[in-house]
Amino acid sequence: MDCGDGTVIHYTNSQRNISRVSRAYFTSGITVLVKEYGQCDTPDIIIWHLESRLGEKESNRP
Repeated sequence: MDCGDGTVIHYTNSQRNISRVSRAYFTSGITVLVKEYGQCDTPDIIIWHLESRLGEKESNRP
């Protein structure tokens, strides 16, 4: 999830946890595809939820 401040919260396969890194580090020079979702919570709610999960070892990813 792009947080809009130059950082991204994502699930890392290598460390197997949820972490926040710079967008530049996340992309590492590759093209990133954006997945559009239909109706969802506001960005503030989504970021709050993701920040509360930073450091968790598992993610309920679809």
